[in-house]
Amino acid sequence: MTDEGEAEATKRDTSRRYLVPVARLELPGEPDLVHLSLCQWLPRVEEWATGLALCGRSAEQGALPEDMAVTCPECEAYRPKYQAVLDRELA
Repeated sequence: MTDEGEAEATKRDTSRRYLVPVARLELPGEPDLVHLSLCQWLPRVEEWATGLALCGRSAEQGALPEDMAVTCPECEAYRPKYQAVLDRELA
């Protein structure tokens, strides 16, 4: 996670999950896109972790700054569905 990403992560509620921008996995042939991933607190290791991108592609571990523009159109297409689920978790 970047220094800026770490600062933002300290402001998060550890009982919630968040949608965050993540970098593409640095593999040959992977498009240079910024993806979206779920970020959640892992109490066992006491760190925030991200998973696969919403589009299913592998992504680098750790969130990018929250104001980073997501450039993956597939991740953006999934955003409303995932956000609706996260919003329901708050209710």
